[in-house]
Amino acid sequence: MRRAGYIQWGNLKPFISFHRPLRDYVAACKAVDLELRDLDEPELSDEGRREFPAFYVRHSQRAPFSYVLRFVKKS
Repeated sequence: MRRAGYIQWGNLKPFISFHRPLRDYVAACKAVDLELRDLDEPELSDEGRREFPAFYVRHSQRAPFSYVLRFVKKS
């Protein structure tokens, strides 16, 4: 689902955030002849599991907070 909305982190003023599905990023890269070579879903470290609130840890185990994509230009 694509959406935009205001979010707030800590004491920062609210700012607009855009959510786009992962397929949009992959399609945009393919459109300019980039080839997906690798995808990673970083996980919380042991330190993060100890220090973050339990709800945050549970959420991170359900869905990744970020992805790392590696693209290369097609020859």
